[in-house]
Amino acid sequence: MALEVNGKTLELDGNGNLVNPNDWDEDVAKALAAADDTMSELTQEHMDVLNYLRDQAAKVRTYSLANLPDLLEQLEQTLQANGIQVHWAENGAEANQIGAVVEFLTGELPDVVLAPSTHLGSAGITDV
Repeated sequence: MALEVNGKTLELDGNGNLVNPNDWDEDVAKALAAADDTMSELTQEHMDVLNYLRDQAAKVRTYSLANLPDLLEQLEQTLQANGIQVHWAENGAEANQIGAVVEFLTGELPDVVLAPSTHLGSAGITDV
């Protein structure tokens, strides 16, 4: 799916959402609303709410990325406190190997394999 806005073709997923969130602006929001038959025209009040939510989401993202090591340790502690074994991996390939070995040895896939990347770009995170 695609959406044409101000001479630019923007890619949409199967649910009609932007594939690239960096394509979003107020004109795109209005075009998305117009393309949705359940939505009426966006008012300034709607835009204020959308801008507030986007600002809050950006703050959460920034905080999460800045505190990722601590947050992952908290996740590990919470999972372990609930009886879930956590396996750490250096990257996605190692996580797959751990999963395969645990499945081979136990006949079950592991509960959780965490593979935090020291290179955010390899996790698809490119604009911090």
